Amino acid sequence: MQALLEAKLPCRIAAVISNRADAEGLKTAQSHGIKTAVVAHRDYPDRDSFDAALAKIIDSHKPDIVVLAGFMAHTPPQTLSPAITAS
Repeated sequence: MQALLEAKLPCRIAAVISNRADAEGLKTAQSHGIKTAVVAHRDYPDRDSFDAALAKIIDSHKPDIVVLAGFMAHTPPQTLSPAITAS
């Protein structure tokens, strides 16, 4: 998150989303006035439910690009497809 901010890219960071409330990227985003959200995988009974919740929150921000920085879990295409195919 910090590296993206320091790069001063010609874009707007719509939101930073994490599955961990204590993620450093959330703190950095909040200190720069960027919207944040937590989708904690432990709050969902299974992976499909978590992926659906993650897709919903991503799509709510209408991103042009989704960056999975530090998100090491396998992310199925349907989780990102609403954001990718919205153009």
